[in-house]
Formats: sequence, C-alpha cells, structure tokens
Amino acid sequence: MDDLNFSEHDLKILQDLLVSKNVNFLLGAGASAPYFSALNNMENLITDIGSSNLSNSEKNQLKDLLILFFLILSVCDNYSLISQKEDKVNPPLMSSILKQYTSLINIVSNYMFLRNSKINPIRVNVFTTNYDLFLEKAFDLYLEKNNRISLNDGAEGYFRRYIDSDNYNKTTAHSGLYDNYYMETPTFNLIKLHGSANWSLDSSNKILIDNDLDYFEEYKKLAHDILNENYDDYSEEKQRDYIKKSITEIEQRLDGDTLRDDKSLFESIKIDEKHIEKMNKIQIVMPTKDKFKNTVFSNHYYSMIRYMKETLEKKDSVLVVFGFSFYDEHLRTELKRAFTNPGLLIYIVCYKDTVKENILSLLDYTDSTLPINISFITPSSVRLFSNHNGILEYEALYGEEIKRNCSDIIELLSQKELNKEYSEENIKSLRGIVEELAYLEDTTIEDSGIAKTILENPIVQHLYSTEQEGIELFYSPVISFKSFNNILKYRRY
Repeated sequence: MDDLNFSEHDLKILQDLLVSKNVNFLLGAGASAPYFSALNNMENLITDIGSSNLSNSEKNQLKDLLILFFLILSVCDNYSLISQKEDKVNPPLMSSILKQYTSLINIVSNYMFLRNSKINPIRVNVFTTNYDLFLEKAFDLYLEKNNRISLNDGAEGYFRRYIDSDNYNKTTAHSGLYDNYYMETPTFNLIKLHGSANWSLDSSNKILIDNDLDYFEEYKKLAHDILNENYDDYSEEKQRDYIKKSITEIEQRLDGDTLRDDKSLFESIKIDEKHIEKMNKIQIVMPTKDKFKNTVFSNHYYSMIRYMKETLEKKDSVLVVFGFSFYDEHLRTELKRAFTNPGLLIYIVCYKDTVKENILSLLDYTDSTLPINISFITPSSVRLFSNHNGILEYEALYGEEIKRNCSDIIELLSQKELNKEYSEENIKSLRGIVEELAYLEDTTIEDSGIAKTILENPIVQHLYSTEQEGIELFYSPVISFKSFNNILKYRRY
C-alpha cells in the first residue's frame, strides 16, 4: 500500500476497516499543536546542564527552572481548558482544537454504531503521548448531547478516582427500561502513554486523577517574577515568548560557558520546595533522562506499553496514526515490532509530504523495503481525490521557498488559459513582483515584506480559494486535524 497509489478506493477500504476490525488510533503532539509546545530539545538541554562545569547548586536551580518552563509551555494551560476559561493569549485556538477533537469522537462513534457487536466489541483504543486534556474535555462536551457512548480512561472510583491498567477491556450496554433489548454502546479506551496533566501521586502511592489544577496558575506567577527580574521589556501577555527566548539564551550561554558568571540569574530563580515537590508529583514523562520520578508511574508506563503491544498483535486490527513523529525511541521500537504482525494494517497520516521521508528514515525503511501492511496518507495523495477541494488546508510558503519557484510561477503566468481568466494588470503586477523576488538575497526577503505582497495578489488569492493547480507554488498543502477528520468522513460524490 504505497501512498502514491493511495486513492479514494483505498480510503473506502480504510473506512470499511473502521467498522469491521479492532480499531486503534495513535495521536501525537501534532493533534494538539500549536496550543501546547512539544519542546523536543528540552531533554538534551537538561542533560547538557548536568554535564556542565556549573556547581551542583546551580545545576539544580537551572533544571528546576527549565522544568517550570516546560510545564508552563506544555502542561499548565490545561487549567484554562478544563475550567472553561478562555485562553487570554489565543482564545480561538483552544476552541478550534477542541472542536476537532469533538468532531473526531463523533466520526468514530458513527463508525462504531455500524459495527456488529457479535463479531467484535464496539470498542476503540485511543493511544496518545499527549499530557493534555483535550480529549477528556471533548468527551465532556460531546456527552452533554450524546449520552450513548462511554469513555474509559482507566480510572475507577467516585470522589477519588485512581488509574489502574487493569480497568480496560470493559463493555457497557443499554438494555431498555424493561430489559427487553441489549445494545452495546461504543466505548473509547483512552490510554495516555506519557501520563496526564491531571494525574498526581497521592499519599497512598497511587495515581490519582486530580482536576484541581489551580496551582498551575501559581507556576505562571513564579515564572513571571523570574522573567521580570531578567528582562527590562518583559510583559506578562507575552510570557510564553519570553520563556522560549530564555530557554534559547540558556542553551546558547551554556555552549559559550558564560552562565557561571551570571549571579543575577541564579539569584532570581526562587522556586521553593513546596512547588518543586508539587511538580514532582505530576505523573507525566518529564523531559529528562531520568524520565520517571517514582516506581509507581514507571510500572504504569510499562504496563500501558505492554497493553498497546498486545493490542496491536491481535489479528484483524487496524492502527491509524496522526500527529505522531516517531521520534520517541522506546515507542518507535515497540511499534516497529508490532508492525510485523501481518494481521495489523497501519495508516500513517503525514502533515506534509516531507514528513513521510522523516518517518521512513526513523523506522529504517525505504520505499522499496516498506512492509505491505503500512500505508502513508500524504497531502499529495489526497489532492488526487476526485473531490479533494475543502479536505486539505494550506500553509503559506516562506519568501525563500517562493523564490525557488520563481521560474515555475513565470511559466504559469505565461499560459494562455491564465490570460483568459485574469486581467492583464494583475498578471503583469504579479510577474513584476516575482521577478523582483528572484534577484533578492535570501537574508533580506522576509524583512522586505515581498512574500506578503505576492500572497495578497488577486491571482494568488483566487488560486488559494479555489485550490486550483498552481497553488502549490505559493502554499504548501497540509493534513491538519480538520483535514484528518475530513478524510475520515470523506464521501465520493
């Protein structure tokens, strides 16, 4: 199943599999991006600090600061998510991502309602490496109007809900008021492989679901005080930007060995033991070589990996991967082992065409050695659908990328068909700007604003709105979360 041949017929097969097979989804950071940051370089930076010539006290201070920054960028905004408080920085973003998670639940539920429970349980496994609570919040919203599905997050209890890997493989059903029928209801097993923002270690050494996340706001106040002392132009509204700036500066100064002399930085890092202890109790995979702060979470992590492995080794199974980069070495190893199961069909959805090559390299495959049960769904393959308009989304290319397409753009503007469709004035204007771009140095392109002028040209705007041939010279097609949902519910007209 090569993505070059992934067609509407192949998609129809996938949609049939979602009804008839043991269904599994693997969602990575791309599903919740860009609301939460992945910070892939954080682990290496913390490791480098540990091997630097700073004093032990300074090393610990910097590690605590970076963990605080990591939590703010990747975890703390879950407080806004579950408390239904609009994000002050980017209100529409949280709502739009939540909408796509809710849409995914609806689409998968519709497939499961078509399933015959006598053949397969009406159950789907959703594995995710994300700490965030988008899925849980989406279920809450969905269940307000559609109560004929259930979520199994692996927790049991009422006032105190504890996570236990033994709580999966359950089935729920409706039997009618007088037990006159039996109808199994769709169940979503949510398996959070890297932990969750609302998991905490309680006094009895068990993993507790704790939705009281007010203390996340305290972390932001701590970071505010530290950043305010180190940047004269710091503003609270741009805290995330300043955190990223600070991380970059720490990385650069660590390489230049100039951190030791910055006494003011270390004096500004005031994180008391109470907050450090609370940070250590959050049950997530931390960006450190010592990923597990306690044996309890370590045991749970490996039991969830084992559950995923055993699930994917079942016959008549399908795995749909979205937003997952395969950079996680341990998970990648386990997944590659599971991919040898001939009874498992794998569909890897790529955000961009180039993502496929990255994943092939990480899995140590090539086009010629790719197992027959693995298929890549790329933007290029979707653009071959007869009714592809409206499925994909498009990202504007950078100025340097448009510059590389200058000769192709000039060729496009020379076509007779284009002369019939657009005014001579607009064609002449776009040609002039593109010719000007061709002679600019790459380093000056972004500051010149010429790319913005090109993208605002009426011809380019029309290509964008109609998704006509030639759009790829100015925009890159991507499979966003919305596009992913569009693919799952695609119907050929």
